[in-house]
Amino acid sequence: MQGETDRRAIFSFAVGYFDGEKDHIFVADEEGFIIDEPRGDNLHGWTELLYIYGHPSFPGRSLAELNDEEWKEYLAAIEAVDGFVMLRDYLAKT
Repeated sequence: MQGETDRRAIFSFAVGYFDGEKDHIFVADEEGFIIDEPRGDNLHGWTELLYIYGHPSFPGRSLAELNDEEWKEYLAAIEAVDGFVMLRDYLAKT
């Protein structure tokens, strides 16, 4: 992506649950951006994609650069599009 000015990205992931009769798939799409080079050293127990992926709440920074307090802010910001939260909310209704 060297030289690219439009670095917008969609980070998508899915969580599946089988209730014994039917599959339930919860897809989360999060808008963010790809930074210019891998940075940071705090994966927060997650994937190495955090070295290159950023969120609009923290312009110009990878998620791996966030400290623990900023990570909590990030999680709060994405709760509405978090596949695990969607699953939790679904299970709470059943």
